Formats: sequence, C-alpha cells, structure tokens
Amino acid sequence: MLKTATNHYADGSSQGPTNFDFDKGDIILRDGTEIDITSIISQIKIIESIQRVATLVNISIIDTHDFIDLFKLDGTEKVKFILSRKEPDGELKKIEREVIIAQIAGYKRINPGTLTYTLSCIPEFAYLNQYKTISKHVSGSFRKNIKAICINDLGLKEGVKGNLEISESGTSFNCIIPRMKPIFAINWLLRNADDGGTPYYFYQKADGIVCCQSKKEMISKNVFKDYNNKPFFEKEKPIPEDSNKIKMEYFEELQKKITRDRSEIKMSKFYSGAEGSYGATVHHIDIVEKKYDKIKYDFKNKNLLNENPPLASDSKIANTKIETFTEGRNYFINKNTLAFNDGKNYHENITSKSLAEMMSHKALNDTTAQRFEIPGDFDLHAGAVINLELLRVAETEDTLNNLSEVLSGKHLVTTVEHLFRPSGYTMVVSAKKDSFITSLDTRRIG
Repeated sequence: MLKTATNHYADGSSQGPTNFDFDKGDIILRDGTEIDITSIISQIKIIESIQRVATLVNISIIDTHDFIDLFKLDGTEKVKFILSRKEPDGELKKIEREVIIAQIAGYKRINPGTLTYTLSCIPEFAYLNQYKTISKHVSGSFRKNIKAICINDLGLKEGVKGNLEISESGTSFNCIIPRMKPIFAINWLLRNADDGGTPYYFYQKADGIVCCQSKKEMISKNVFKDYNNKPFFEKEKPIPEDSNKIKMEYFEELQKKITRDRSEIKMSKFYSGAEGSYGATVHHIDIVEKKYDKIKYDFKNKNLLNENPPLASDSKIANTKIETFTEGRNYFINKNTLAFNDGKNYHENITSKSLAEMMSHKALNDTTAQRFEIPGDFDLHAGAVINLELLRVAETEDTLNNLSEVLSGKHLVTTVEHLFRPSGYTMVVSAKKDSFITSLDTRRIG
C-alpha cells in the first residue's frame, strides 16, 4: 500500500524529492457515500501529455474484501485523492483530484483471498463528452469558442475554484461545427489554427488544469529547469542542523538528476521529407470564383527551441538542396469566399504558408526524443521547456564531462508520467526537440 513518507526533517519537510504524503484516498459511491480506500491502494499513476486531451489516472488496488462485489460498483463512481509534500524551503506542493472510474482493468485473483485490479480514471468532462454532441455556428476568436465549448458543453469552470485556463486571443473566423462530440469539435477547430506558423495543443495537466497553448507560447517561456545525467553530485548531503537553504539546494540537485534515460534520434531526412518538414506545396481551390492557385513552402528557421536548425547547409539529395524540394508533401484547401459576409470561413482561417509551416513544426518535433526518469516534481508539467545536459561517450578521463551536442539542449516536455509507489515518487518524462545547440555544419573531425 502507499504510505506517508517517514524520512522528514524535524519541521516536517521532506529530505528528498522521492518523498510524498498520501493524505487522502476515497471512493465516492453513487449515493454520495465516501469510503476510505487508502489501505488498499498500492500505486497511483497520473499521465499528462500535450497530445492527450485529458489526464489518465491509473489507481492500482490490492483487494482482500472483494470491494467490487461488496459495493456493487458499476463504473460511474468517483475517486478523490490528495498527494502532497512539504519541501525544505517550507512550501507545500499538492495534487488534489477528483476523477471518475472509466474502466476496471487487469482484474486478477492472485490467491484465494486476494484480488488485484486497476481503476482507470478520467476527469468528469472527458466522461461527459461521450454522451454529448454539438452542432452550431461559431464566430470570432477560435480560443474564445473553445472556451465556450469547455464551459457550456463540458462543464468546466474558470476562476479560483475552476480548472480552466484559456485566453480568448487568436485569429477570428466563421464556421458551422457539424455534429461532433465537444472534444472532437475542439480539435477540429485547432486543426486550422496557428500561432506564427506553430500548432496549438489542447490538454490537461496532472493538477487538473485544462489549457490551450501554441508551441510558440510554450517555447517563449523561461526554461523550467536544467537536468543532467552526470554520475556525481556537487552538493553534500545535509545534516538536520544545516539551514533550510542548504537543504533545499541539495533537494533541487537531486530533482535535476536523470537516473535512467533513452534517446531516439530521428534525424533521417528520408521520413521527415515525406512529412513536409523542409518543403511542401499548398493547393487552393476557390469553388465560388472557380480559381486554382498553388503556393510553395520551403523551410524557415524560426520558432525553434534551439538556435541551429536540424538541417545542414550542405544537406543534399541527388545533388539538390533538400529545402528546394516542395513536391514531397501536398496540402489542399477548398475555399468558399461567399460562405459568410462578415469574416473568413473555417478553411480560410489559416494562410497557405502557415499551414505548411505548422505541419513542418509537427514533423520536426521528433528530430530527437528523450525518455528519462527523474525524482518527483509537483511543478513539472507537459508543455514546459527544459534544458538537458547529456554527456557524450567518454573517450578519455579528460572528456568525462563533455556534453553531447546532438542530444543536449532545450526540449519541449510532451508527456509526464507521475508514479506514486511505496518506493517513492518518480516521474518518467518524454521530451522532444526540433533543433540543436550547435550547427550541423560544425564537425569535430574532418
């Protein structure tokens, strides 16, 4: 079962970032009765991602009383839990959620007196989405309309007690949403929305906050933290008599240490070229004016995470520069310029080059990808920008601390898995980048 951490300082603060307190774990039955189930919860896993509309909460159960049969669960019950930690600087961090059981998975009788299974839970708005469709005319800023769908159709709320943080800025347009589920309609609206040629993401964080941000907005923020895989520590482990400042410095160094990592390098131009990373053609057909036009797009080095693009100046295929190929990917936009008298319609909302540039950004996000484990951090969420300092293979003792120029640099956090287990609180982070800290034209050899 999950237990409250015991390795605290005298003031109640945690000695390390894997510590956490399991303050509450209740199941809320259909009649509103709350039952304490903290003693049978063995693990809580919260998955958040910029590519996932709602967080997924998996609660692992070790059941010796056949709880499902005893309380006649039908999959509409709620689970309320609170996880927290007081850090050495005195600040209290907390995740407090109420989610609905969407599925009971992995049901297994491991011995005659013990059952194990997982309560897969989702937020209420994602559950409600399955029972609703919308069809209506919308106009104005696309984010204003997304916010309206969230409030009116999905039951989300703004303000201090709410969990919705979406501004109303963005380009304006007119369209009729065909019969769709609300979340599908939101993603449909975002399909033709861009911010400086970068895509938007609608997602929920582990703390329950729902937001809609563009890649441009994400990468404009300050770097959240620097993480490294160096095999040593600079700070010494503090003793109880040390100041809170010394304790916090050691605590933060532990938080930034990568314990396990795996890299994926997808720099091949074979696949990214077909996805329109470096060039594309956008075809326009105006069904009113009976006009056809096409606009070519070539790679633009802007709104990237790092200073240097994923393309060398001498990158060529068949003796031709890669960015001059524009026929490998084609997009088609059907216009109806008389659809509305007072603004652009859905297909006119995005310009030709913005569409091609947006798709280029999506494809380039996978240039290099990292998946690594670190100690738990209540403040690290999907959508944050982090800096990774990853070491090269050491050729000699003198090069032990040399950074990999290909793998290191700013990364966008795409997915975070928060794992609360009896052994402690850890995170598995997936982060990607579209560019490099040094130019690909600079070689160590040759």
